[in-house]
Amino acid sequence: MRVGVASATITPPPGIQMAGYAFRDRPAEGTWDELTMQVMVIEHDGTRVGLVTADVIWFDAMWSDEVRRTWMAADTQMADVWFAASHTHGGPQTAKGMHPLLGKPSDQYLDRLRQTVLRLADQAAADLEDVRLFSAQGWCSFGVNRRRREDGRVVMKPEESGPRDDCVTVVGFRRLDGTWKSFWFHYTCHPTAAGGYHFTADYPGAARRWIETAIPGAKAMFLQGCCGDIRPRLVDERGAFYRGGPAEVERLGRLLGREVVRLLTEMETEVPHLAIDSHKVELPLQTVAPRPLLPDIEASRLYPAWRELARKKTGWRPELRLGRLQISERVVLYGFSAEMAVEYGLWLRRRFPRHRIIPVGYVNGCLGYLCPARYVDEGGYEVEESYLYFGLPAPFSREVEERIKRGIAALPGLRNERKEEAGS
Repeated sequence: MRVGVASATITPPPGIQMAGYAFRDRPAEGTWDELTMQVMVIEHDGTRVGLVTADVIWFDAMWSDEVRRTWMAADTQMADVWFAASHTHGGPQTAKGMHPLLGKPSDQYLDRLRQTVLRLADQAAADLEDVRLFSAQGWCSFGVNRRRREDGRVVMKPEESGPRDDCVTVVGFRRLDGTWKSFWFHYTCHPTAAGGYHFTADYPGAARRWIETAIPGAKAMFLQGCCGDIRPRLVDERGAFYRGGPAEVERLGRLLGREVVRLLTEMETEVPHLAIDSHKVELPLQTVAPRPLLPDIEASRLYPAWRELARKKTGWRPELRLGRLQISERVVLYGFSAEMAVEYGLWLRRRFPRHRIIPVGYVNGCLGYLCPARYVDEGGYEVEESYLYFGLPAPFSREVEERIKRGIAALPGLRNERKEEAGS
């Protein structure tokens, strides 16, 4: 296997709008820490793929498609490219079609991102060299489920008994001289340790800095999990979530970074096997918006812009982009163009227990929150409100869980290891 990697800073100047929090009412005022992009080119047995990771909230699906086409036209050996966002809420808006309360994207900045990807793609291809492949798994536990039932409703508060994914997976690429060239590290938690009006890569960036300081010369690439209902365990004396600043970002990043570095002593050799596949799954929406929220919606500042966004999507059928990227006989990534609830990642690991499965959200776009069927019945932010911010005409229906699981089963490659039905 051969791997090449390149990176660059992508922090915008102050004055452009940020993404992730609807409460923001002014542009960015400065920078706490730099946003970065990493590009890796992987080549094995005649197959070449590209992976882009970046400190952005998500990638616009149409933008990703255009950049992918340009890249693949220039490098005809390239089989496919994944764009994987960290989902930091401390970066600029990078997608069109979102509610303006989440920030408006800058065309100039999106063009800068495009040029950066293509420049780094050339650098990574020129950097290709032989590597050996390793992996390890450990744990980190600062993520907590954010769906608590109170007074008959689901509210956004810490729920210690709720599902979460503490697994940390590290994939290492080691040169033939024994030095580390690059790492992937994967964890499942919203990067919302920080709030405010300063750019920050949040805990993934702090973890990356910790790793790269501990292993000089190696480039670390963060892969976000199915974190739709998981956020950092930053809880005040009332039992409510709070957002912090640089101190909280550094503390959580240090916890994750230390675990990644510790796992380097437990790395196991992997047998390279490179394959990439993808397809789209149509997802149904509910026929009407949830009745309990309608009066509140119509009286809120959310409603006018959402109504216009929804009108433009009359007759539109949302499609989830599902992908499978296999890097070794055991390590397999599944990519989703959405904010996936944590149960999808846990289900994937149960389904393929003999593999090291890495579920990755926010790949090649972001449709919105995709929840298990029981969440649709329970309600809560992910079901009853989030669709407004994504400009969806209505929430997703409870049928999406079965369709997603059957879509995963339809991808070529791994066979079901638990002898379950595809939708179980």
